[in-house]
Amino acid sequence: MMSSYRQVKIVNQKRVAALGALLAFVLSIGFATGAGASTTLDVRGEWAFQVTCGCTFTGQNTNTLSGSVVISSMVLASGEFSGNGVLRTSFGDAPIAIAGTVTESTLSILTMSVPGPEGTETLKVSGSVGSGGGEMSGSGSWQSPKGGPEPEGTYSAKRVRSYQAIEEEEREKAEEAKKAREAREAKEAKEAKEAQEAKEAKEAQEGKEAQEAAQREQHAKEASERAAKEKAEAEQAAHAAQVAKEAQVAKEAKERAERERSTSPGRPAGLNGDAFLLNASGSFSLRLSNPNGYSISGEITLSAAAAEKSHRGSSKGKGGGAVLASATYVIPAHATKALKLKLARGGLAMLARHHTLHVIAKVTTDAEGQSPLSNGYSIVLRAPVGRHH
Repeated sequence: MMSSYRQVKIVNQKRVAALGALLAFVLSIGFATGAGASTTLDVRGEWAFQVTCGCTFTGQNTNTLSGSVVISSMVLASGEFSGNGVLRTSFGDAPIAIAGTVTESTLSILTMSVPGPEGTETLKVSGSVGSGGGEMSGSGSWQSPKGGPEPEGTYSAKRVRSYQAIEEEEREKAEEAKKAREAREAKEAKEAKEAQEAKEAKEAQEGKEAQEAAQREQHAKEASERAAKEKAEAEQAAHAAQVAKEAQVAKEAKERAERERSTSPGRPAGLNGDAFLLNASGSFSLRLSNPNGYSISGEITLSAAAAEKSHRGSSKGKGGGAVLASATYVIPAHATKALKLKLARGGLAMLARHHTLHVIAKVTTDAEGQSPLSNGYSIVLRAPVGRHH
């Protein structure tokens, strides 16, 4: 197992830098014999690799991780190469870069570095290149920047596709894209030419039809103008008659409403019902009726009855006091309207104690041309079922 220092350090890195940063690493293969090395091995291509540790990779529940890399750059004279790929983990794919040096059949040093919050842990291995440059393998150990135990580690890779195959695939894709682009451009050019020819033919036909239409229009112009003038005069006369009729109806309705208001005193809005059940949110509905032959408006306010207020230590006069709920209304002639009210916090508290609440409902009524009217009603509010304590 990896030492506890290594496990804690990698876990903290995951939490600080998230998934990609935890497993992101740089692979580099260095050749220790110096810059004068030479090789005939071409290791370019796609490689599948695997790394292990004599420990458990933190958060992976395994001591083995794998991935793939494409080596795209190779200098045969020095054996130097580089490429890019991914490391596959249970958290997803993490990007990697690889670079290094090979000579003949020797892989001198391979270094895999994992950055952490307190430094970089490194796997260093040495090994060989086999199968004509188609395989790499090596073994070594994990090293901590603070020293301590160094678990063993291995690296192995196998070329699964030559770079020539990769280049050929890329060339084929480029050629297919070129052919598709040329076909699309040829099609667009053909469609543009056909559209232009169709446009010119259409314009010629439309010009001919326009000339013929102008001639027909000239012959019918005088008759059309006469008919339009006669129609306009008839519509104007009908509109004037309709306006006069509507004005007369409105005048008669206004006079009738004024007569009704002047001959009969207005009556205030009436309250339908004297007991109401609240819902769980403290709201309830009541209905007001308009006994008049004209529209009225006004306001309804609820205040605690004398017994309820004296229980709370407030004034004991009948009605008045703090408003427990209120609403405004507008009711057409001889109609009724439902109003929704919500009890204030103080009323809810009293209702919670007594389960029923006696309140005074004051209904104020306004009508055009008349003095405001008011009426008081004694009503009972009840708590919803299941809300009694």
